[in-house]
Amino acid sequence: EDIRRVIDAAKAVAIPMDREVIHILPQEFIIDDQDGIKEPLGMSGVRLESKVHIVTGAVASA
Repeated sequence: EDIRRVIDAAKAVAIPMDREVIHILPQEFIIDDQDGIKEPLGMSGVRLESKVHIVTGAVASA
């Protein structure tokens, strides 16, 4: 649940109105300032962050 929440938080980034988020690709996770974590499942910590690649596409006008 925490992993999903941190990835979903990336959707809050501001993107231009003519673009839409197609997919979010997690690149790595950071737990309590320890970076380079590819799979945080089963690990414990206080703070979970993620570096993601956000794929966007042009919004089709109708």
